[in-house]
Amino acid sequence: KKRVIGEVKLKQQTALISQVSGVLTQLNIYDGGEIKKNQLIAKLSNPQIVHDHKRLKNELYQLESKIALEMAQRHLLILSKKNEIEKTKLHLELERLKYDGKYTLAQNGTVSSFELKSAEVEVKMIEQSLEKLQQELLHHETIFNLEKSSAEKAVATLQGELLLAKEKVHQLNIYAPITGRVLKVHEATTIGASISEGELMAELYKLDELAIRLRVPPSTAKQFSVGLKAKIDIDEKQIEGEIFFIENKVSNGASYVWIETSEPLAKISSEGEQITAHVELPVKDHVNTLRKPDWYAGAGQYQIYCMRRQELSPCNVELGDTDGDYIELVDNHHSVQGFEVSQNKHWLGNTIKVVK
Repeated sequence: KKRVIGEVKLKQQTALISQVSGVLTQLNIYDGGEIKKNQLIAKLSNPQIVHDHKRLKNELYQLESKIALEMAQRHLLILSKKNEIEKTKLHLELERLKYDGKYTLAQNGTVSSFELKSAEVEVKMIEQSLEKLQQELLHHETIFNLEKSSAEKAVATLQGELLLAKEKVHQLNIYAPITGRVLKVHEATTIGASISEGELMAELYKLDELAIRLRVPPSTAKQFSVGLKAKIDIDEKQIEGEIFFIENKVSNGASYVWIETSEPLAKISSEGEQITAHVELPVKDHVNTLRKPDWYAGAGQYQIYCMRRQELSPCNVELGDTDGDYIELVDNHHSVQGFEVSQNKHWLGNTIKVVK
């Protein structure tokens, strides 16, 4: 087993960011406090946002009332034209019947040609009047449809603005986006503070987002693999875990290995707590070792001296962990016959030293 020191870290965290600007009037969270999704955790005050919402609401009401009145008046005008057309049609039908009667009588000489011509003119005048009324009706209906479409667009635009304004009013009340715990409340997030839109107010995390991150030398990380079992000591309690992720990059001379535990860490630990993990390593057939020099300071990269063909020259090696007397040689130096592990651990220059 490999004994490694690590800490409880977050796999992922949630940033609580203000969606609107305002003065903070209420704050219901603190570092380490638990939160539930949709819980009210803060309130902002912004009179301008509230005023804009009321103004747009009134403007929409007035616009809808005005449009409703204008559309009603236009609709009444259209109905009036339709009624006038129906009356004219009846009148035209009656005059046509009169003309047909006079035409028959004119054949017998009972009605003069002048009276017949007068009846014919009357029919044509009514037909022209009917055609004019129908054109006027079509004109009014076209205007009605255009005004209705324009009014609907104006209402939709104002409704969109009102919806955004309403959302801003709602955003003055800040609710927890997740169920979990507060990692840290931002130092500027205090009662009475002026909060800007987009400002970070706090950092949150879900209870199941805690894991253990081991900081190990690259040589040790090479011995680990996903799925390896581990036992973790936390507050005099030992729980089981398993490696689920190994970071590829090396940062500050170390690699990072992540472990998931068999039970939720949130119940027994918190972010940042130092822990000890015992990782079960696969058995190796052969391990190269060197006697531990005084300058050994832990697993990592070192510059020492390698013996090649009776010549002692500077070389880079990666040394692993120690059992107290010996250290593991991680690099596989096939051409190296031996190593100088005295106090000479730094470069002496580029000149090769010939050993007699």
